[in-house]
Amino acid sequence: MAFQLLAFIYQCVTQELAARPASTGVPMHHFSEVRVGSVRETCPHKNAAHCAELAYAEVAHSGSLALYATNSRTGLVIEVGDGVAQTVPLYDSYMIFNAVKRRDFGGRDLTAYLGELLRTEVGYKPDNSKGDVDWRALTAVKESMCRVRQRDTTNHEDTNPAASGTYQLPDGKVLHREQDCLAQCAEALFQPARLLKRDEEEGIQKMATDSILACSRDILKDLAGNIVLSGGSMLFPGMCRRVEQELQALLPSTIKAAVSRVASPAYAAFTGGSIVASMPDLQKTFMTKAEYEEYGAAFIHTRSVSLTKPQL
Repeated sequence: MAFQLLAFIYQCVTQELAARPASTGVPMHHFSEVRVGSVRETCPHKNAAHCAELAYAEVAHSGSLALYATNSRTGLVIEVGDGVAQTVPLYDSYMIFNAVKRRDFGGRDLTAYLGELLRTEVGYKPDNSKGDVDWRALTAVKESMCRVRQRDTTNHEDTNPAASGTYQLPDGKVLHREQDCLAQCAEALFQPARLLKRDEEEGIQKMATDSILACSRDILKDLAGNIVLSGGSMLFPGMCRRVEQELQALLPSTIKAAVSRVASPAYAAFTGGSIVASMPDLQKTFMTKAEYEEYGAAFIHTRSVSLTKPQL
């Protein structure tokens, strides 16, 4: 972790927002591991202590923060970011660790897959001499024109009315919204073998089902009744309905799935973090400057938000 850069960011945020660090809670989002290219790297737990030397915070999980962004404390979060997909069940704010599912695919993989689809189906010819122009174009196509094919119909519903119906690629070829390849891209979230070339990889619908059914029978309906989509890769039009259809087909008939999406999926963790930081009942988990000076940076581990309630 580039702690010097973190210090610079912290300074910019406090100055530009005219925040008062002495009276402002700062949530610190900690990943157990990250992916750099194809390499998975572990994030040492001591990083939290290093960060505490710069800002005094609480350690939370992106899944729990996304749920807080909906003003809920119980539910299942399906989060697909740039490189990781995960399903996180929470009951009364406590994460059920043994039911968390994670796979290494995300938005970056979808963008690369879209590039393959366009090359094979419309003859798109990327120009590698233009740097990241082609990648940015693919990202723009993915975000503005791709949609989710519904399970129960051949029509592509819930398309984005605000987006343009055509898009001109860098090589001059023009895409039209009705082209099938634009629905195939998001389909890879449900069939990740398309991305990873391995049949055993589970889609987000199977991950979510397994997470729910791994929990106590007493809370299955509560979890399934509040499924929250988070992360930039959940922005595809039609995603909520498709996920709901898939889960309803996989879950027992007595359990009804209800799926919603946070207002800004790409920023759900930040939104939830701001809510958590302002909660009166969590003020006791904050580490003050006086405590830091008396006990040192490692004291932050005793003041982290507890997600270790006995498993349900």
